[in-house]
Amino acid sequence: MEVRCLVAGIVWGMSQIALAQAPVQSAGMPPSLEQKQVFVLGLIEDASVTKRIQSSRDEVAVRFYMSAKEAYSGALTAVSNHDFSSADRLFNEAMLAMGKARRKVPNVESLAARQHATYEKALERVASLESASHIHFVKLLPGNEAEDFPGLGVLELMEAAKARAAEEHWDEALQILGRAEQSMQLAMSRMLDFLLREDDRKFVTQAEEYAYELARNKNIGNLIPMAVARLSPTETEREAIESLAMQNQVALQQSDGYATSKDYEAALASLRTGTGFLRLALSAAGIVISINPGNM
Repeated sequence: MEVRCLVAGIVWGMSQIALAQAPVQSAGMPPSLEQKQVFVLGLIEDASVTKRIQSSRDEVAVRFYMSAKEAYSGALTAVSNHDFSSADRLFNEAMLAMGKARRKVPNVESLAARQHATYEKALERVASLESASHIHFVKLLPGNEAEDFPGLGVLELMEAAKARAAEEHWDEALQILGRAEQSMQLAMSRMLDFLLREDDRKFVTQAEEYAYELARNKNIGNLIPMAVARLSPTETEREAIESLAMQNQVALQQSDGYATSKDYEAALASLRTGTGFLRLALSAAGIVISINPGNM
């Protein structure tokens, strides 16, 4: 109750601003400062902005608005005292505070435009990932696992998001796309677990086992660009991912040399080391791997 009364009182005070904030003229006042004074007053007296702040009763927006008003009032006092340096600083503070207040209560058109643009980017990102990963997942998974794989429900979520976007319900559309991206992340984690799963597969020769491990290394490596695109790692994480991917390439070259010499035991050891680097790269990208590292 006290907070509501405080906000209501402040909002009422905002409505009185036009009564007391007339521009001030002072001998020797730089022309640029005169222009800034008029500009700041225009920001503070912008009827559309004050109306949005009053209607929203957003306490933070009100606080920024009142800070702008106080800074502007202080600047006028400084101008009257011929303290133009302080006036310039206070006008700048007023502009900054008004900018923050305006961002807290954007007009409907600009908010919708930003949400629309955000939606289009998210949809493009999800569609690109879905297209690449769907082919990758279905190609590798056995039929019975492919039917229930989480990444294969993304198309339905995308259609649901499009339906909400068609009615300009941007928030709901973005929330649905967020679930689609989470589904893709779960799919990649499950895919990686599947690729790293140890089974009872028997190989007649070490050459066959090497070919199998080489294909598995390649398939795991294909998940890295998907993970980077989906999870947007930091620059430091990207550098770690690139370094680990390069170490995998070195391990692959070593394993290829061993395989060429028919030393498949050494080739397999080097290849599995490379696969371990890829596993670490995916972890750095944010993919959760539930399988025991010792199974690699």
